[in-house]
Amino acid sequence: MPNIIRTGGRSGALLNNKAPSLNVDADLNNSYSYLKGRMFEKWIDDNSRTNGYNEDDLIECPPYDIESILRDEIFVERDLQITTVTDTTHIIIDELRSSDDDYYNGAVYYNATTLHKTYMTDYVGATKTLVLAVADASAATDDNIFITNIQGSNKVDYASFDVIGNTTNGLRKDWLFARSIYQKGNARDLLASLCFESHCILNFSNQKYKLIALDDGTEDATWTSVAYDGGRQGISSALTPLENVYTSFRLKYHYDYGKGDYVKEWFVDGNGYTTGGTYLGATQQTLCANAKTNYRIVNPFEYGCNWIYDDTTAEMLLVKLVAWFTKQRWITSWTQTFKDYCQYDIGDKIILNYPDFVPDSLNDSAKFMIFGKTITESKGRTFINFNLMEL
Repeated sequence: MPNIIRTGGRSGALLNNKAPSLNVDADLNNSYSYLKGRMFEKWIDDNSRTNGYNEDDLIECPPYDIESILRDEIFVERDLQITTVTDTTHIIIDELRSSDDDYYNGAVYYNATTLHKTYMTDYVGATKTLVLAVADASAATDDNIFITNIQGSNKVDYASFDVIGNTTNGLRKDWLFARSIYQKGNARDLLASLCFESHCILNFSNQKYKLIALDDGTEDATWTSVAYDGGRQGISSALTPLENVYTSFRLKYHYDYGKGDYVKEWFVDGNGYTTGGTYLGATQQTLCANAKTNYRIVNPFEYGCNWIYDDTTAEMLLVKLVAWFTKQRWITSWTQTFKDYCQYDIGDKIILNYPDFVPDSLNDSAKFMIFGKTITESKGRTFINFNLMEL
């Protein structure tokens, strides 16, 4: 029977409805488990987080699916074995990668042999001794161990995840994700699909992962000047590619593993849209019609959601995709001095007030998000080149 990892909150595969028999092996080969999904570990409560969730709650909200993959699947060490049991709370594992004191503090300890789970309160690097919060009373030499959420508090900008997922005013607080993962896959691909279907980006900066919603939120600053290098103005602009503008949208979701296909969809174009929803309507129909008229193109968009089963979540995603992909967006390269602009990072939202260059329709009003930056040296001066995109 395949090992099924469930991420999200829908039910697992259907129970086999055969009559009971004594052929145990045959029954196991044709049975499925009824699962709800993975649960929050203690990291959701660490650092005095206040997001409306607690350890052992079911994970359904997309930012926390992303955080769980990082903490529970990537920041891990697996296939370890106990070298010595000093006592029931002091475990030595020679295979641990780090010899730095306190490196595993707060990480989650799983003994796959005794089925004991706890976390580490201390780590002595010189002897590779883990100090357990709750005693592993049956631990023995050669028990199989794995450790998750290693350095999680140092590697995750958890406040950025709570901005998007907290139950009070999180930007995606009402979105529900679910997926059965029953085959080996690339974590990078999982994170990419999670980000796309939640309309977010995941940025790694200053040695931390930060989650950013592609929403038009409050600006972080207004920029009014650019730097000059050798008499040249540090600014240029372009439009996003025309092939990224779409005139009709078909979003498929609720994947049926038995049928091997999606069984639901939302649709909108310039002539109409799927009715019965709360958010999809005439506004999105008009955006599609305008895209077709303004750009003189016919370009259909179709996507199958692997994480979405919920009708409302799929509808909310489609509304965001229509708003995002029915226009060319202004992008700009903006150069400034490092010492004055080093505090800005990818994901920050900026208003540009620079009428000599920014179009009148965007100047001092539209918000731009930083999506890239590079640091350069020129003639003894240090510059930052920012790439910004209109939201």
